[in-house]
Amino acid sequence: MAESDEASAAPQKEFPAAAGVADLAYKLERALERIEELEERVERLEGRDAN
Repeated sequence: MAESDEASAAPQKEFPAAAGVADLAYKLERALERIEELEERVERLEGRDAN
């Protein structure tokens, strides 16, 4: 069986699903970065209030 035959035999849903997972992983990573930045801001603001 040729490589092109193997590729065409693969379910067509696999690539979009993989792309969707990669997109979600990227968005989750960005959201985590934002959360961490906000936590740092809150900590700095709370530190100002304590003074």
